[in-house]
Amino acid sequence: MKGKFLMAAAAFMLALASCGGSNQSQSQETNAVDDETFYATQPLVSGLYGADRYDIAGEDARKGKFDGRVLVALSPETSALYVYENGNRAKIDYMVALKAPFEKGDSGVYTAVDVNNLPVTISADSASYVLSFEKNQKKVQIGFDQKPTSTGTALEIVERINAQRQKNKEK
Repeated sequence: MKGKFLMAAAAFMLALASCGGSNQSQSQETNAVDDETFYATQPLVSGLYGADRYDIAGEDARKGKFDGRVLVALSPETSALYVYENGNRAKIDYMVALKAPFEKGDSGVYTAVDVNNLPVTISADSASYVLSFEKNQKKVQIGFDQKPTSTGTALEIVERINAQRQKNKEK
């Protein structure tokens, strides 16, 4: 009698576990669809992009080409961009934290606002994108590739941003 009870209890627990797993996979499918919908509305995916030109207006105005990188972390919860130089000649090192992800505007221009309520835009320029933002009373434009050299989740890219910023501070 005791053996039958244990067998019935084990079968009941197995049935509960299998139902719980189904709900979890259904939740993961819903999250995957939400991510696909989110990324379909964004101009970029989270990843590392090559940058090749800059135009800085304001005090210490300058313009030129450089060997740069743009790390992009985009998700509904966290959105940030980090522009830096792979070297140190042009002194390019800008962190842009967004209040919310980009929204598509007129003529294919994507707009957002950073945490200081300053505009941030991404627009297409023939074969590349142009990132425009304001930092320290300077208007900055960075030209970068439309395709990332590597991709990752927003969290992975945020970790890469933090590591790269630390590395750049040590220079």
